[in-house]
Amino acid sequence: IPANRTCADAGIPQEYCVCVNTRKVNTSSPIAKKAGAALIATVNAALPKDKCHLLQLNRVTEAVEILGEQEYLRRQCPSFGNETVNSETVGAFGLGVTVAARPGDALFEAIMLWCYSTSDFVMIGDLQRIDRYGNSSYCVHDIFLKQVCLCKKF
Repeated sequence: IPANRTCADAGIPQEYCVCVNTRKVNTSSPIAKKAGAALIATVNAALPKDKCHLLQLNRVTEAVEILGEQEYLRRQCPSFGNETVNSETVGAFGLGVTVAARPGDALFEAIMLWCYSTSDFVMIGDLQRIDRYGNSSYCVHDIFLKQVCLCKKF
């Protein structure tokens, strides 16, 4: 096994990679808030509006910049391959964010990727719900929706 092997080389998803270095980011910084808002928007896009409450960002509780793994992160951008090598738009950076959403003060964490080419965040990997949610999602049966839906008739 090469000493410089990365999680990407080993096929380990970024959100489960324990050897990645991170740096804390101020949770009230504009970039942390933007990443948190993008996470909530991603969740809301998947929710059945007739059954589940739309979520709002209550607060960002933790944010860390993912250091290294730049080539892996860049390849996750939707526009990968359409970039010019000498362009300022080449590149990406990842933020691991934990957010509290309302209603319900649900806690979610995910890796949000900022792609310079699109000037936007996208979620990579899996979203994790890190608090208990009991039977609040009784109205849906999809595994992903079970962790994010707060049923309207709860």
